Amino acid sequence: MFSDENMELAYVMTKGAPGFVKLAKNHWTVHKINTNQCLVQMNVTMRLSKFMGSFLGGIITKEMTKQVVTVLDDLKIYAEIGEISEAKKVQIAKLKKKSS
Repeated sequence: MFSDENMELAYVMTKGAPGFVKLAKNHWTVHKINTNQCLVQMNVTMRLSKFMGSFLGGIITKEMTKQVVTVLDDLKIYAEIGEISEAKKVQIAKLKKKSS
């Protein structure tokens, strides 16, 4: 789901997740604070299978928290200067190398 008017984006991961991930979805909203500032909120929801979730839940939560910070940092850089962050460029290069 995307709404330019409401400044929101939502999606559900449909493939690519490990089998123990039963649901992975995200909902972003942007709230204007003033002419030069916005607040971006991300609501990430993941449901894991009971067995693997009990073992990996804490690790996945910790990793997702780190990833959210990285994504928001990348978004801030892009919004402020209109360019992809150096960290994002490295990530894209790794993904391209892995897929070839």
